[in-house]
Amino acid sequence: MTTASAVQRLQQLLAQERRALLGGDLARLADLAARKDACLDALAGASATEAELSVLRRQQQRNEVLLASALAGIGGVRALLQANGQGTSVYHPDGSAQPLGAPRLRLTRRL
Repeated sequence: MTTASAVQRLQQLLAQERRALLGGDLARLADLAARKDACLDALAGASATEAELSVLRRQQQRNEVLLASALAGIGGVRALLQANGQGTSVYHPDGSAQPLGAPRLRLTRRL
């Protein structure tokens, strides 16, 4: 991968990351992080210009702000749910809700 193509690819990945953050698609971030790491490895031995690196830094900083905001929002919702006694629940394949961390109780009938 040439320096120019690595820079361009990283810019595309940062743009995709921004869209995922703005759209609330947090599950997609792990895949994007792995792909960004591969591009950064390609850039490590390359000679990108200061202008190219500056653009990448700005994009990354912008995404960091969005990610911090998303994490703060998630933490705020979790704290609000716990303060109201609702806690955090997960749903099982049978559709029943169970508080996170609570053991799932089963009722057995004896004949």
